[in-house]
Amino acid sequence: MKNKNRLLIIWNELLVGTLERNTKGRVVFQYSMDWLNNIDKPISISLPCRKKKYSPAISTAFFENLLPENNARTILAFNHRFDKKDTFAFLENFGEDCAGALSIIPDESKTDFTPGQYECINTELIEALDKIMANPEKYTLFPEMKKARLSIAGVQDKLPVYLEKDQFYLPATSGSATTHIIKPANAGFPDIPRNEAFCMELAQQMGLWVPDSRLMKIGNHELFVVDRYDREKTAKNVMRIHQEDFCQAMGCQP
Repeated sequence: MKNKNRLLIIWNELLVGTLERNTKGRVVFQYSMDWLNNIDKPISISLPCRKKKYSPAISTAFFENLLPENNARTILAFNHRFDKKDTFAFLENFGEDCAGALSIIPDESKTDFTPGQYECINTELIEALDKIMANPEKYTLFPEMKKARLSIAGVQDKLPVYLEKDQFYLPATSGSATTHIIKPANAGFPDIPRNEAFCMELAQQMGLWVPDSRLMKIGNHELFVVDRYDREKTAKNVMRIHQEDFCQAMGCQP
């Protein structure tokens, strides 16, 4: 039976487990029996495979670390009419394409896992960047892209996209993953994209392993664009690669 207070955790189209709504927007995670019987792979060091449900504290700590922070979080919650502390509501609305391999979808949704389905957003992206530069206190990139049902953690303004031949796209299905992260200039710190591009290039020249990155122009705006290290592009699809950060591995809040 479908349950509006339950979210499904998907890894490579397989049901890993479920998230149930707890008090004050927190969540409770439980592995599915099929996953335990056939795959038996944990999604985190802090969440080893077991039949028993995990506590709201440890469950919420892992999934909370998938969400945006700072001003973007406040604006997203306001626009969608839920409390900014409501982890369940954030995952329900923006969990389809997170960091790592997991997709989080509502239990009652009809999920389309068809790969390679994207919608070009160049026009909408330029309009959003124009609004942000004109009024940086009111607008940020992620909330302005209304069709985005994805999430990336961190404080800096950013947006996960699919990039092909200098065209920017958002996924049209749950089976279509993003390939890059774009970061715009900040009105208060206009050289942030160039500074980050310089630091990444310096790291590469020093022999450190870092993803490929570059500066790109769209309209009158300069963007820092970096390859997602948790994605692998194949001839037919974009594969999600699982990962977790230290907060998730240790069961810590962001």
